[in-house]
Amino acid sequence: MNFNLISPEGNGYEYTIRFKEPIDIEPNSKIELNWAELTRGGKIVLKDPATISVSVNSSDVFPSKNPADLSDNKVFLNAGLPSNSLSASIPSGSYSFTEFALQFNQALESILTSNGAATADNNLAYYEPNNDALRFNISNLNQFAIGYELGNEYFNQSNASARNTFDATGSPQKFATFTVPTTTKSDSGCYYKTGGVNGTFDSFATDFSKNYFHYQMENFLHVYAQSNLIFLRGGQEISPGTGTGTSGLPIQEGRIVFGLYSKEYAQGVGTVPTPNRTAAGLANTISVDANGFPRNFVNVVIDKYDGNFLIQVAQNAGGEYINEFTSIGPECNMATIFNQPMSTLFDAGSAPQITFQTYIETETSNDFETSPRIYFRVFNSKGFRNDTAGDLIFDSITENMYIPYTFLRAAAGNAAGIDYSNAVEVNSQIPFNVSMYADRNNEGFRVCRFKSFTKGINTATEATFPQSIIERYTIELSSQLAKAIGFVSKVLHPNAIIFRTTDGSDVNNESLSRIVNAITDLDINWKQDNYSVYLDLPINSYKNVSSSQQGGYAKTILANLPSPFSTGVVLEPVSSDNQNVISTYQPYQRVVNEMKNNKLAINSLRVKIIDMKDETLSTELVSSILNFTITSPKQSVN
Repeated sequence: MNFNLISPEGNGYEYTIRFKEPIDIEPNSKIELNWAELTRGGKIVLKDPATISVSVNSSDVFPSKNPADLSDNKVFLNAGLPSNSLSASIPSGSYSFTEFALQFNQALESILTSNGAATADNNLAYYEPNNDALRFNISNLNQFAIGYELGNEYFNQSNASARNTFDATGSPQKFATFTVPTTTKSDSGCYYKTGGVNGTFDSFATDFSKNYFHYQMENFLHVYAQSNLIFLRGGQEISPGTGTGTSGLPIQEGRIVFGLYSKEYAQGVGTVPTPNRTAAGLANTISVDANGFPRNFVNVVIDKYDGNFLIQVAQNAGGEYINEFTSIGPECNMATIFNQPMSTLFDAGSAPQITFQTYIETETSNDFETSPRIYFRVFNSKGFRNDTAGDLIFDSITENMYIPYTFLRAAAGNAAGIDYSNAVEVNSQIPFNVSMYADRNNEGFRVCRFKSFTKGINTATEATFPQSIIERYTIELSSQLAKAIGFVSKVLHPNAIIFRTTDGSDVNNESLSRIVNAITDLDINWKQDNYSVYLDLPINSYKNVSSSQQGGYAKTILANLPSPFSTGVVLEPVSSDNQNVISTYQPYQRVVNEMKNNKLAINSLRVKIIDMKDETLSTELVSSILNFTITSPKQSVN
């Protein structure tokens, strides 16, 4: 006799089929499964609550200590106490891919905001889990991106007109005049020199209210709204001659300089005498090197039309460039590493526009994992109004010039004597302020915009609860989640924004995506599931459960289906929450069970399909079809 049992709609795991007339089964009959078709609805099944844990070592955070008491900077609050790790759970249940992604990201968000709302005292307010648009890869909607990226406070600075502009409040400003910002991109107003000595950098302006976010990974898409770009526009026209140019602006006759500065460096971090710092103790004087250039870590010098465009880096008294610094402390002289005529870079009749960017390169080596190098680039931003970085002028990676990891976290025994034993040294781990200079009166920068990093969102708690940059963190999953996601533990690097085009496709290089996020196929777990099919007939099969190796008992099992969704034929692929996954399974070898029964007359059969390992009902099955044969002893079984 052949049976073809079809489950009711929506329940493929436990049902009873009734027959219109009794069915006689001869004594000692045999039974075997011919084939089965299983259909899954829920894609991810958690039979028990699952746990996500995130760990961030204090040694992997900038700053690594709290400035107030020099205790380790622990970025989570666990039961009200600072902690390096925190866990969250996902309730048991059957989830579509989208539902599961939402649950996962809610758990990540709860860990991230354990110490306060993003707008209050949360010292990780510059991070967020992948937002809704970024979780899935367009090529396959069951491919899930897990992790933290730059977001929240950082991401909110995306509007060009509302983007934070240069703030000179409290800045040394001898011989300095600040124009009033307006709402237009081209006239935001920054800094002009007045009353100083022409030909001398004796006036400067520095933004002390916020820091430049220097620790972003390279994403190859330099969009003004979403990258750590500093946009600068000179206030005068670059043209031969003097007077007023064709644009109506005065012609630039001197030099203007943009520099990466450090308030903590100038305050006297380390053992080098303060007068030899970039600005002597933050007084209204400026420290310059032997050639008269402002002492900074990086300078970009924009000269007049017949002058030169220079890029300079710090060099210590021993002649070592900044890439050899073992701390932030050495005395800075400026060494020119790039020199090109202005006339070859900027069109006559236009104001100079440049974009400056730092980045951590991830392509050529794995140094970023333990000792990341901060490279920098300068662009000629002719496309400023289109919110693009512009044409590349210089990339420090071509000169193997970078800001080393030891600059941010001093190596033991460094020559400057920095051991993070006071608040100034601790705060120097997030080093960069933006400075601007001019060596001629009434010249300077008209625009300076950049994504800022405020060391304390609530400044009253800055010393005890500092804003923090995560270098790397570890995400760990409980066994059920590990089965669904495909890993138990992974180290990730969150300092990037993963870009998507309007159709959702990933425009970043693959290596960056996998550094920032754990990208995995959510179909891993259901492909590995094994099933047992029970019938209420006197079938003698034996099995145990995974929790008891010696607990094997006789079971009324028609057949065991090992990983049917990987070995069977998937007729309808997974590509959205609304589609079902159908697998047709046929045993590789015939398995015939002897029932050793008395004569039976039945008018119904009860079917139950369970998880083979723990014998729980397989509630993810929305339908099933079973085709099997019962033969009497009088019939031959071939």
